[in-house]
Amino acid sequence: MDPNLFHLDWERTLEALVGVIVLSFLVERALALLFESHWWIRNLEDPRVDSSGGDTVAKQARIPAAKRVPLKEFLAFGLALIVCLRWEFDVVSIIFLTDQTGKFGMVLTAAIIAGGSKSSVVLFQDVMGVMSSAQRERRRLKDGDI
Repeated sequence: MDPNLFHLDWERTLEALVGVIVLSFLVERALALLFESHWWIRNLEDPRVDSSGGDTVAKQARIPAAKRVPLKEFLAFGLALIVCLRWEFDVVSIIFLTDQTGKFGMVLTAAIIAGGSKSSVVLFQDVMGVMSSAQRERRRLKDGDI
């Protein structure tokens, strides 16, 4: 292919990137149901968080599973990959105008969506203050080092 013929269709590129951003928000909000639950936080992140949502429970300090293994990242990537494979969403093929989508592009797109969902956590929790009571308690414990 002649490199002088290469160009980006900016309208298509913008639509694809907006699709990635929207999917990132959807993946983050879907997984927030699990990641912000008392069960997840108590068992996998901070054992001091009480399951009833009340006062904290003093427990022996141990290294939580979510800190040993990047469970959230793996689950976010897995869900994003399922979505990309199911709907054959390959942002690389869309941006670079290929004639068909490919598995490698879908895997790369899923990784981009999972990474973007991590950024949307910052938007929802730090900027907008949207979080569960368990997440709020975990932050209070972390900030106060109780």
